[in-house]
Amino acid sequence: MGLKFLRNGMPSANLVAMFSLGGQPSWNYFKNSFSNHIEPISAAFFKVVGLKFSSVTDFILTIGLKDWAQFDQNGNAESSPKYPFALVFTPNANLTNSFSDIYDDNMDYLKQIGSIGVNSVVYDVYAQELPTSKDLTLIGSLVAQTGFTTSAWGDTGMFFTHNYIEKDLADHPDWTEYIYKFSLFSSTKQPKCAKPRGCPFLQ
Repeated sequence: MGLKFLRNGMPSANLVAMFSLGGQPSWNYFKNSFSNHIEPISAAFFKVVGLKFSSVTDFILTIGLKDWAQFDQNGNAESSPKYPFALVFTPNANLTNSFSDIYDDNMDYLKQIGSIGVNSVVYDVYAQELPTSKDLTLIGSLVAQTGFTTSAWGDTGMFFTHNYIEKDLADHPDWTEYIYKFSLFSSTKQPKCAKPRGCPFLQ
């Protein structure tokens, strides 16, 4: 998913988050949590995709959060921006339980998203402050204040910036060893286990 937060007089703050480059064994869009840190997969196509992504950054499975923290919604600069290592978006259990894993005519993801009611919590947002943090902290929720609708402009005219983690690492160089770094020929780039609740980087 992509998130865009408008800021006065300057570019918006953007984030993309997902479950896995390999998809999921379910048609339920709300089956799994999304994060700005995802794990490598063993599928052969990962090397092909990774090679393309690595033409821009070696940290191909991580999106940075610093840009979110540098300015408020009015465009005012923060004197001492603070941001966590990772965000985790956990779907509302009511949504998770509303859909099957098996495909039928109602399992199109647009239909699933379109069924969300006004003022419904869509995701609870958790922060992992540091790579070594053992727990996630609930910091807020994404709430649907209106209904959802499809949009041709959303498909063709709206874009989401991928903020590189290198900007975060400039502030926190000690985080580097906890982030997957792509290597085409070697497995020596595997990071230390960073996420709580088990290590997602084990293949």
